[in-house]
Amino acid sequence: MLKKSNTFKFLIGTFAAVALMLSVAGVAQASIDFGTSTLKVGSKGEYVKTLQTFVGAIADGNFGPATKAKVATWQSTCGGLTVDGVFGKMSMAKANAGCSGMTVGTYPAGCASTTGFSTTTGMPCNGSGTGAGTLPAGCASAAGFSSTTGMPCTVTTVSTGTNGYLADVAADSTNRVSTVYESEQDKVVAGFHATARLSSQKVDRVRVTFLNTNTSSSANLAKYISGASLWMGSTKLATMSVAQADRATSSDTYTFNFSGLNGMIPQDQIGRFYVSVSANGSLDSNDTANANWTVRFVSGGVSASSPDGTYDTYPTNDIVQTGLLFGKFSANGVKSELGLSVTNPASTVVGVNATAATNNVTVLNFKIKATNSNLTLRKVPVQVTISSGTAADDVTNVINSIKLMSGTNVIDSKSGTDGYEFTPGAASNFAGTACTDTASANDDSCAFAFSNLTAPYNTIAAGTTAEYSVVIDFKSQANYSTGTTVTTSFVNADNLLAANYSVQDTNGDQLTNNNSSIRIGSAVGNVMTLRVNGLQATMGTASVVTTVRGGNTNPTDVIRATYTIPVAIQAFGQTAYIGQTGGYGAAAANTGVTAQAISFGIQKASAPTTTVNAGNLDTNVSVTASSFTCAAPVEGGVGAYRVDSGATPVNCTLTVTLNNASGNAAAATESYRVQLNDVRFFPGNDLTTSPANQTLLPTTSYQTGYATGVSKS
Repeated sequence: MLKKSNTFKFLIGTFAAVALMLSVAGVAQASIDFGTSTLKVGSKGEYVKTLQTFVGAIADGNFGPATKAKVATWQSTCGGLTVDGVFGKMSMAKANAGCSGMTVGTYPAGCASTTGFSTTTGMPCNGSGTGAGTLPAGCASAAGFSSTTGMPCTVTTVSTGTNGYLADVAADSTNRVSTVYESEQDKVVAGFHATARLSSQKVDRVRVTFLNTNTSSSANLAKYISGASLWMGSTKLATMSVAQADRATSSDTYTFNFSGLNGMIPQDQIGRFYVSVSANGSLDSNDTANANWTVRFVSGGVSASSPDGTYDTYPTNDIVQTGLLFGKFSANGVKSELGLSVTNPASTVVGVNATAATNNVTVLNFKIKATNSNLTLRKVPVQVTISSGTAADDVTNVINSIKLMSGTNVIDSKSGTDGYEFTPGAASNFAGTACTDTASANDDSCAFAFSNLTAPYNTIAAGTTAEYSVVIDFKSQANYSTGTTVTTSFVNADNLLAANYSVQDTNGDQLTNNNSSIRIGSAVGNVMTLRVNGLQATMGTASVVTTVRGGNTNPTDVIRATYTIPVAIQAFGQTAYIGQTGGYGAAAANTGVTAQAISFGIQKASAPTTTVNAGNLDTNVSVTASSFTCAAPVEGGVGAYRVDSGATPVNCTLTVTLNNASGNAAAATESYRVQLNDVRFFPGNDLTTSPANQTLLPTTSYQTGYATGVSKS
């Protein structure tokens, strides 16, 4: 499209003004040569340019809809002419007779003077053909619809702006995909861009077609997509279903006519428009294998208006983007990623009731992330292992019910007798032996399959992470021995197996069995200790101070390390009493005033999983001192710290000194750390009664850092 020059604008204004003055003064104007042929839409050449200059259209020599509208406007002001936008002999005669829209003493229809606007046409009474109140382009009156835009003529426009146009209208492949897979939404399949020149441009209509060029597959677009949307940048302007598109009976071409848009492109800026589609959830294999669709922005299908109310259409030629394919759901990159939640409960002592059930204890929090597909959980396996000092204790003695939850919503629930035996560390066997109440160790590990999962809590949207909890209702402690531990996990061996962990993708297909790149992770819970009466011991951050051998500048030649270890102790169930010393050994010992409160061992960096207790350290290395103090009252009669049930935790400190007694130069170096083993308490102030040793788990929560280079010789 040619750009109007400022010279043309000047000539248009000057010509109209001179014509008006000559007409008013009654002076005959010079004849204008419009040629001898009728000028109408489709005409071209210099005579068209002359006419365009006369009526104020863009003088590009091409008689189009915009020129037709200008001619019709001029005809409506002259009187006696058919307002059809066709410039024939009568119109030429009127123009050469000096008609500029009025004659001396005569006013346009609906006007009583040269001021204001016509009450019948909405045109200005001064005959200028511009200004507020003009009819829409392509309208000769307020009745009917515009011949150029199809919009109602009842809506008048304000023609106070500049007439501009769109330039550089061309294909745009930004974010475009060549294949759209099942269930994928709003995938960009075609686009174009355009630049607004001279003024801002409002794109109010975009027409796009779809045609399958491969006759060996279905030409029915509704078999592939549910609908299409038009976007301007990241803003969705409109959406149409396939049923709203026009399907040509002869060619099976689908035309989406997005109209009534408000796609504003500021002057001298680029507007980018895209068409996206949303694929159906299940596509025919033959169609996905053979279909080949062409998406086309048809010539003249884009309509844009200028601030003065004029419209133009684009592009000159079709913008064609070929090779749109459809595919079955792509499993590439689909993942179910399992892991522990950050809110997973730490190892703790769970206070249970001696004679009644203890309900709603959260023992495991895990998360599942859905990558590249929505996921639907069909079956979730959970393993429970108990450890007890009594062989007769098993899962069925301990658990009333076990629940899988999403927040406060129960997704599924199982009885404590619904489990199946499995070998710890292995995958669950849900077709094997049911767990029963026996003395067999096999019934100490039971797997539960949650398979009656409540929607929508069993669905995870692509790119999101869902959080789940395992919650147990425990039987009264009278059914099992005190100190029984419970560990709950969703192990990787189960995660890998479709038979144990059933999870479907968007298309309803099972994620590939035993595939560690798709089925990822595990969620192994912490140890929960069940007690009616007991202690909760929490170790703080330990500090280590080292001493280097005299005269030796090697900082790793350490002959002494002193570990200061803070421990907060809280009692539950009833008041407890603990001793005033720490014991180096596997377990705290003694009763009465010599009762130890806490025991510890030593671990070497070269063998970190082996706890070295008294008498087994390296040559010349020994524990030379330890002490245990608490900020709590000491009962005078029993010589023990009192820890009241339910009160604020008591802050205690264990100090351990590790020493190399040899005065010789170091033959080698080793690094050591301290690990707390258990706490020993009396559930009463009589230290002659049988105390309880409570193991501190998990061990990783009760270890100090290593002291670098304690020497051995």
